[in-house]
Amino acid sequence: MLFRSAKVAAVGHLASALFCLVILVLSSRSVMDHVATWANSEGAAGVVSGTAIPKWFAAAAIPYGSIALAFRFVLEAIRSWNGKVVEIEDDTLHQLGIRTEDPS
Repeated sequence: MLFRSAKVAAVGHLASALFCLVILVLSSRSVMDHVATWANSEGAAGVVSGTAIPKWFAAAAIPYGSIALAFRFVLEAIRSWNGKVVEIEDDTLHQLGIRTEDPS
């Protein structure tokens, strides 16, 4: 993919980071609800069916993943804004051996 402007790429990365932060907030609320259900029932409710694993433990992966992605997108936005991204054209067909010459 060839970016025409590093600034446009940076804005796109920041928009992606913003969406990740929204998912972080929503998933954190969900995890806290699962923790409350599990704690109020003394571990009897709010578990994964057929196991003793609390649902909040499994659901905690979503906020952690969201914050990691948001961090990555912010770093990529900074790199793009500063022009430290190497612009390359998509050469997937050539790498797969499907096209060996320039189509122009």
